[in-house]
Amino acid sequence: HGKIDIQLGTLSKALASVGGFVAGKKILTDYLVNKARSFIFSTALTPADIAAAKEALRLISADNSYVKKLWQNTLYMKQQLAKYRIETDSVTPIIPIIVHENDTALSAAQNLYEQGIIISAIRPPTVAPNESRLRLTVTAAHTVNDLDFAAKQIKSALK
Repeated sequence: HGKIDIQLGTLSKALASVGGFVAGKKILTDYLVNKARSFIFSTALTPADIAAAKEALRLISADNSYVKKLWQNTLYMKQQLAKYRIETDSVTPIIPIIVHENDTALSAAQNLYEQGIIISAIRPPTVAPNESRLRLTVTAAHTVNDLDFAAKQIKSALK
């Protein structure tokens, strides 16, 4: 305790909201409020976004079964992808599937959307040239059937 000067976090991943935060001593937060250009020109979160993040935090704090299920699902999905020889070195529930070409990422994402799977195509300048990818997000709410279906459809979309 007391050894970390700055804590950064996002509300858009595990807490299913938008935005992020910086926590620290008052001298730091006062400085950022007055000098950080990205903060000065940004808009405050809506009450609904804050309420969603607070409720998500309350849920995962009260019951760690959500977190356990998330990691079980993540491991399972990575195993399913490996079964189809789809490699990823991700250690998080956000799994990048490198496809290299922009067109491959876009067409695969569109094909998967048509199959009911929402997956993002990430392309330059967000990633380096020739590093386009699909960004798959695993959640605790997914079932084994969901993950099996998604892995099979991803394999098919990448043929």
